[in-house]
Amino acid sequence: MAGADKLTERIISDARLKAEQHLKHAHEEADSILKSSAEEAERNRMRMLDNAKIEADEARKKMLSAAALDARKQKLKVKQEVIDLVFQKALEQLCSLPEDEYFNILAEMIASIIQNGTAEIVLCSADKQKYAGTFEQKINKLIKDKGSKAVVSLSSKTRDIKGGFILKMGDIEVNSSFDALIRMKRDELEPEIVKILYK
Repeated sequence: MAGADKLTERIISDARLKAEQHLKHAHEEADSILKSSAEEAERNRMRMLDNAKIEADEARKKMLSAAALDARKQKLKVKQEVIDLVFQKALEQLCSLPEDEYFNILAEMIASIIQNGTAEIVLCSADKQKYAGTFEQKINKLIKDKGSKAVVSLSSKTRDIKGGFILKMGDIEVNSSFDALIRMKRDELEPEIVKILYK
């Protein structure tokens, strides 16, 4: 029996040794897996941080670009509003010229359009009320002084214009209202105004 006990002891001892070796190997493998997982997790964390930094930088650039574009648009809008105001003030000044100066400008404009014949002048309602009694006589004298042989009469109708006139010669109408003239000249004058305002 002693031999069987020794054999049993030996088997148990070998089994214990193998179990310890397997356990040691399993611990080493687990440590290796843990270390590898920790390293992989750290690499992933760093990659995610790098990606987040890149995305944040791109988002910041986009926001700055959008803000710069908005600022340029706002600046252009304000510039345009100032230019519009300049033209508006010019129109207001033309419409509120002293009577002699106003009539002289109208006479020059009429004389440059018509040299002979007759025409009818249509005014805005404010000018028609202001100049109703003396308009035809005064304007015809000034036209004649400018070298035109045309004769004009004041229309009984009015137009929704801001100063100046509409000249009717039969079926032909010439819009010489100050607002129309300023609109026509705006493209030509605007670059000069921009230079003066924003040099």
